[in-house]
Amino acid sequence: MTSTGRNVYLRLAPEMNGEWFVYGKQPDAFIALWKRAYSIVNKISPTVAFVWSPNFNGPSNDEPYEPYWPGADYVDWVGVSVYWKGSIYDFPWIHNTNAPSDYVAQLIDAAPGPEGGPDSIYQYAVRYNKPFVISECASTFHMGKLNADGSSTPLDAGIGRTQTIMSFWNSFLFNPTFLANYPLLKMVFAFEMFKVEDNNTENDYRATVDASTLAAFSAGLKQLDASGAVQWASGGRGIPVAPGAPAVATSSNRTLSTISVSVTATISSDTSTGSVSTTIPVSETSSAIGSAVAANAKSGSVSLMNGMFGFIATFISFLIL
Repeated sequence: MTSTGRNVYLRLAPEMNGEWFVYGKQPDAFIALWKRAYSIVNKISPTVAFVWSPNFNGPSNDEPYEPYWPGADYVDWVGVSVYWKGSIYDFPWIHNTNAPSDYVAQLIDAAPGPEGGPDSIYQYAVRYNKPFVISECASTFHMGKLNADGSSTPLDAGIGRTQTIMSFWNSFLFNPTFLANYPLLKMVFAFEMFKVEDNNTENDYRATVDASTLAAFSAGLKQLDASGAVQWASGGRGIPVAPGAPAVATSSNRTLSTISVSVTATISSDTSTGSVSTTIPVSETSSAIGSAVAANAKSGSVSLMNGMFGFIATFISFLIL
């Protein structure tokens, strides 16, 4: 890390307040591990940014965040995972429905509403003046139920893929009021995966695999770009573009020297039939997709590294000025 000229976020033991990882639900052990790792890494590479990133509200009525807080001196960024699978009161999640218009505010800041909890993860960023990152997020489209013989039984499309997915993104990333209310939010990572989850439900979190949803998603990014809220990238590594794709245009009102980003995304997913990958050419900066690397991890924008993470996922990153 010290020899590459690039800096990273280290998202160590993410979602430590959940019970789905072997290290989860062990706050004392987590804090000891975190402090030791921070001290060791900081001596070797002091620009590595440590991202403290619980899951939203944990799986029960336990105190979700405070027992896992290692202290402001050991945290560079505050993060959280948030997803829309359906209303908390509609489990098992098999229905494709709209996310509330203030859904993410309910989750990260205890805004009034049925979906959030009593504790605000965003207030850790406010209290300790830390940048805030939504480390994982997406809306799922429930596609089918995986049967024992490997076949799939389709689920009702409900309001449809595009509306289901975009209702989530419109509740925060493409919502100017939300961005104004949460100025410490500096980066968002989209979870671009297909997974078989609760009750063998086939869930597709990807916003980039069908034409209608991708068009709506790209339109949201263009509006975000036009507002001046995001920072796109160019510079040292150049911008790789898929064969045959048009040249990339850059926005004149951006600071382009600090980060380097790929605008061609390869979306990989594990399915019941094997590995699927899709390459998406991007024709202009306002719909850029990729992983970002910056010169100053502690105060800038860098690529996300998952430590002690149970699987490899594909993320799309958005940098917010």
